[in-house]
Amino acid sequence: MILFLEITAVLTGLAYIFLAARLLRICWIFGGISTLIYTYLFYVSTLYVESGLNAYYVIMAFVGWFSWGNKENSKPVSSLTVSQLALSVLAVVVFTATLAYLISKNTDARFPLADSFIGSMSVVTTYLGTRKKIEHWIFWIVANVSAIILFIQNELYLTSLLMGVYAAMAVWGWAAWQKERKEQYA
Repeated sequence: MILFLEITAVLTGLAYIFLAARLLRICWIFGGISTLIYTYLFYVSTLYVESGLNAYYVIMAFVGWFSWGNKENSKPVSSLTVSQLALSVLAVVVFTATLAYLISKNTDARFPLADSFIGSMSVVTTYLGTRKKIEHWIFWIVANVSAIILFIQNELYLTSLLMGVYAAMAVWGWAAWQKERKEQYA
């Protein structure tokens, strides 16, 4: 059953990232399905931050759906200001430290710092994605590469492979959004 759920989560996750890179609003439906499944899978794997993070993703799928709106009313792709970038990095650092401390003191998590870092990066990055900030793709690359190692250590091999594909697709997404941005300002 776990393998079937993981395969389903991987396939809907791939659909999400492909559609998001193409700026198609329907991506949020596939993202919501994938993350709902991963909420359960990570919980049973004692990756509590990842489980909570995926519950957050389910909520953000709704936020993304409504934020992206229809094509005519959709926000344009934009960049972070220097202060927004600094605030985003600071948020990751503070969230990571806080979560790592709480998780290490209150759970049986095996990798509280790595789990907390990936979770914190992903929370901030998902929010930036709902705002169509192009830098969110760079944040995803860092989070996904970090997640590959964590998931291999937890024997979630398909999910680790998915994170590798996500990292590669994030490079593609960044390039696609760069092109979209140039066309917006042409």
